[in-house]
Amino acid sequence: MELYEREAALMEENEDLKLKLDDEITQTMTLKRKNLSLEEDLRGLTESNKTLSAKNAEYLRISRTFKDTLDTVLVQMSSLKETIKRLDEEKTNLERERDRLKNRGAAGFEELTPRPDYRKLMEDHSIDFNLFKEPSKQAGFHSLTF
Repeated sequence: MELYEREAALMEENEDLKLKLDDEITQTMTLKRKNLSLEEDLRGLTESNKTLSAKNAEYLRISRTFKDTLDTVLVQMSSLKETIKRLDEEKTNLERERDRLKNRGAAGFEELTPRPDYRKLMEDHSIDFNLFKEPSKQAGFHSLTF
């Protein structure tokens, strides 16, 4: 009997171990499926990460290009501002000089047109131009008084 009891206990233990083994196999298969699913998710996330990294690199390149362009524009605007200021000062100075020359020219307008000095010519060369006599005497008219 002992042998039968022992065999029965061993058979029962064998059945329990088979059930445990089946449970372990089921759990292993479930974990393998989860593992495969997670590996697939990981591949998808890796591809997404590569795509996002490429987009990020492109955005960084665009950002740097924009910053360089913005810096260039700001430098050009500053240079243009200085040029405008310099030209405005030059215009103001030229207007002042023009007004000064205009006033100076207006004051000496008579001196700008050369005119002979008839008195001096008459004295130096003993010439009589009949310029400084009364008009009635120049033409030989005598006023007739009645």
